Amino acid sequence: MMPMEWPVNGLHWQDLLVDSPECAMPDEVAQIGLVVEIGRQQTLWAQFGVRAHCRVPECSLRKAITVLRKASAASAWRVSSLLLDELSMRSWPPDVVFWSSLGSAYSGAGKWQLALWALLEAPRAAHLEPNVVSYSSAMTACERVSLWEMVLNLLVEAEQLPEKANAFSYSSAIVACGQVESGWQRALALWSQMISASQPSPNVVAFNATLTALERATCWQLACSLLEQFEDQTRSNLPLTPDALSYSAVATACPWPLGLWWLLRAREKRELKAGPGPWSCLARKMGHDRAWQEALQLLSGPIEGDRLGEVWCSVMWAMEVSGFTSEPPFRVRRDRVHQSKEFSLLDFIVTRVPRGDLSALLATVKRFAGEKEWLKVAGGSKARLLQAVLRPGDRILELGCFVGFSALLMVQRLRRLGGGGKVITCEVNAVSAFVARELIRWAGAEAEIE
Repeated sequence: MMPMEWPVNGLHWQDLLVDSPECAMPDEVAQIGLVVEIGRQQTLWAQFGVRAHCRVPECSLRKAITVLRKASAASAWRVSSLLLDELSMRSWPPDVVFWSSLGSAYSGAGKWQLALWALLEAPRAAHLEPNVVSYSSAMTACERVSLWEMVLNLLVEAEQLPEKANAFSYSSAIVACGQVESGWQRALALWSQMISASQPSPNVVAFNATLTALERATCWQLACSLLEQFEDQTRSNLPLTPDALSYSAVATACPWPLGLWWLLRAREKRELKAGPGPWSCLARKMGHDRAWQEALQLLSGPIEGDRLGEVWCSVMWAMEVSGFTSEPPFRVRRDRVHQSKEFSLLDFIVTRVPRGDLSALLATVKRFAGEKEWLKVAGGSKARLLQAVLRPGDRILELGCFVGFSALLMVQRLRRLGGGGKVITCEVNAVSAFVARELIRWAGAEAEIE
């Protein structure tokens, strides 16, 4: 097991895995905490196993499964299964909370069949009745894999419980319905059911899920009407206040002039800031209408500076499809996306490499990646392999240009083979494409790279 300094992210493994001072702290428990904290490293998951002779306290094993439910590693469910096997060899009384934690770990990994077993079937086999939390988690597991009919069936079962289905159960059902083309009617019906009944009390999560279902079905008129109904608290008897996601869903559903109005209204009337998603969507809608001037104006709008890069890409696309290919307007907006390491690389190159010196430029890119910020470029053995397969006069199609390093690397090899040939490279990110074009120009390779 790889050594690691604690605390990690401000947490000690004792804080994560021990419920009470009476629980012992053997090394095996430390190993569990270590794996939980650095679970993104797949090799460490493979090295970890719960051994039958290790008397790890049961409270620690149960708490470990609870922590694994929140772990980001895709293989967290495998470690949860190992912990379950260890507990199964002991005389231990499982409870619904334990099974819910295990089911959530399975659900997070997309193992919906195992999640349903842990959340519903296993508790019943142990003569335990799943509660509404178990059903909500089961519905979430099915919703993640778009099994909307099963979600609705689970909701019907949850309605038979003494405590009834809660708002989160309905939210999962509404989200699941919204994922299919004809499911928006069911989503709207479920929302109406929440409104008309006293239980469960409608919340903003279910509200936003309903708006999103309407947005996906392009039912923008209904989405606008629903938001207007709850925007004015004097017209609504429910304690529900739309948030930034509510306005974003409606703005994305509407034609771009109305969508822009909704986003500006959210900021001016309610002081809500939408994320880059709806702004990017509006920019692309403007591009379809060849309204590149309006798209360009979005870059001066109320968007957080560190997230402008996503909108920048959509605005650049809108201008290109509108037939506007000149780049000076984007140079002006570079100050709004100055955090991009691609721009830092560009500055690093133009201040150190003479124009037209391809070899020096490639060497400086590698130097930047080693000394400044890591870059996903083809260096070392990858570079040697890439150059070795080229032949004189080759025409190369590259999918994924990034900053143009590999394209320039191939041009260098083609020149050494006597010239000729060409590299055609594609890039979907406008920031990367802009920097790549600048570096290609600086290297003097415009005629060889398209």
